[in-house]
Amino acid sequence: MEAAFPYGNRVLITGGTSGIGLAAARMLAAKGYRVVAASRRGASGQEMDGIATVRMDVRNEASIIEGVKNAVELLGGIDIVIHSAGLGVAGAAEDTGADIVSLQMETGYMGVVGVNRHVLGGMRQQGHGLCIIIGSVAGLIPIPYQAHYSACKYALEGYAQALRMEIAPFGVNVCIVEPGDLNTGFTAARTYSLPEGSAYGPTCRRAVAIMERDEKAGGTPDGVARIICRLCGKKSVPVRVVVGAKYKVLAFIFGILPPRLALAIVSRTYHANRRVEE
Repeated sequence: MEAAFPYGNRVLITGGTSGIGLAAARMLAAKGYRVVAASRRGASGQEMDGIATVRMDVRNEASIIEGVKNAVELLGGIDIVIHSAGLGVAGAAEDTGADIVSLQMETGYMGVVGVNRHVLGGMRQQGHGLCIIIGSVAGLIPIPYQAHYSACKYALEGYAQALRMEIAPFGVNVCIVEPGDLNTGFTAARTYSLPEGSAYGPTCRRAVAIMERDEKAGGTPDGVARIICRLCGKKSVPVRVVVGAKYKVLAFIFGILPPRLALAIVSRTYHANRRVEE
């Protein structure tokens, strides 16, 4: 392998046709990586800005198998997998039904697990590879009215760290990247679970409005994509990368404060510390 590509230059990106995934695909391709972007709406064998695409629904085992097979055929193998597929669910934890919770976890957590089950074996056998998982600061700091989104990202934290220990002896590295608020299509695509007459309705709507304001004022996917590119070029990667100085400080502070005080600060930030009447 060339020094510029310590893991190799064959990359599979899930959620690769929008947001962070698309930004990373474009940057990596510009640096000489061979990139396959996978998405539910993608079509295998087509090209988008010089990037090959495959169809893959990370919630469906058969689709994952077919998508990985097509990616391997296009690339000749996979050296780097970047997990960027995901969605957000907003609403009170009590109000959110099992079907919506399953949608969140099947996409954001089980999708990562499922793709890795069909990719890591090849990396292990070739003796090198890199797995980058796009998490969120919400996996370090719980967000009210996004309880299941936070739970999904917290799950990825534990999974990524355990996986890193297990697969390191085979020459494969794992890193989780934790962005904060970003201005992407994620905001408009957020799924809501807010039934008519919910006791949480007014407070939830106010909290989510604050989140959406912060997201729209946030950074672009390019900033995260640049970090992904740097990680792909480093033989030794950290366990976790929190994106942005502001969020590094917030994550550090949250980690050292007494839990009751930390939660009180987050609750006040989103005005979730008191009820709002209709």
